[in-house]
Amino acid sequence: RRATGLWLTGVLMLVAVLVAQAAWWERANWLAQPRLRGIAEDVCVRLGCQVSLPRVAGAIEILQPYLGEHPQDPRILRLGTTLINHASIAQDLPTLQLELYDQTGSLAAVRRFAPDQYLAEPHADRIDAGAAVNVGFDLATPEAAPSGFRLRLL
Repeated sequence: RRATGLWLTGVLMLVAVLVAQAAWWERANWLAQPRLRGIAEDVCVRLGCQVSLPRVAGAIEILQPYLGEHPQDPRILRLGTTLINHASIAQDLPTLQLELYDQTGSLAAVRRFAPDQYLAEPHADRIDAGAAVNVGFDLATPEAAPSGFRLRLL
């Protein structure tokens, strides 16, 4: 009887761990549902945590990025683009990674920017479903002018 009780306790513990692991891996899908998100936010208020918005991979698009000289100071580069959220839900704004390339096509510099660093207009840290956000900021010109760039979402 004692061995059966220990086995039953062990199995129940393993099932609980499996359920917790599945909940962790599928949390983005579950939090995309308004009812479950509301429950999670209520629990987090009591625990002092915060539920982040879900991320839908590939749903935020970079439109027409440009990198050029500042109109008033040639020592400054101006980067601009528009981010569009094609998802049906609001998402946290991503981190942007700017890669600059030299004349040979080699990577010359990489820098990451958080939303509060790249927003052209005051905005929250989220992008609503179907919304567009203008991005724009200035950078000091590197020693050698870049011949190309790439902008990525992280």
